[in-house]
Amino acid sequence: MARGTFARSRAVLFVLGLVPLIGFAIDYRAATLARPWAALTDLSGDWSMRFLIAGLCVTPLARLSGQPGFAAFRRMIGLFGAFYALVHLLAWAREYGYDWPFLGGELVLRRYLTIGAAGAVLLVPLAATSPAAMHRFLGPASWRRLHTLIYPAVFAAFVHYAMARGLRAEIMADGLLLAAALAYRWAPGLGPAPAR
Repeated sequence: MARGTFARSRAVLFVLGLVPLIGFAIDYRAATLARPWAALTDLSGDWSMRFLIAGLCVTPLARLSGQPGFAAFRRMIGLFGAFYALVHLLAWAREYGYDWPFLGGELVLRRYLTIGAAGAVLLVPLAATSPAAMHRFLGPASWRRLHTLIYPAVFAAFVHYAMARGLRAEIMADGLLLAAALAYRWAPGLGPAPAR
């Protein structure tokens, strides 16, 4: 992929990744949302899950299509997944007025929240070590080992998502896509796809 084309494609992807948040901001400013923070919690959770699954699908798509350039977008897609997970947590906390003792109790008492929080925690070192400078600092082997955390992180996120929303058609489709991406990446003869 030519450098100019790559830069333009990254810019387009970046703008598209912000579209859900921009849409929420427009609705919030227009005061059309009865419970804006609950709406943002749902929106950001949906998009975090979509980006995380999409990030796992990039390598299989690049291999199957014969277009290795697709892999160059994996980092941005993954970071959008982590970004929307952060927005999800902040919106949830805002919905309950940042009542930290109550929120802490909810995390302990409600299993789907405990699982979701575990997935979010696992995303922190992945996002923190995403920059190329961290890849160089850690070294390729250590960086790849660390980034295998994406598998339990996405699995926990999906379990949280399914428990919170129920097994609707969209969630079942997401589950099938996630299972297919993982099966391809771990298929005999392929092994886990390189993290970078």
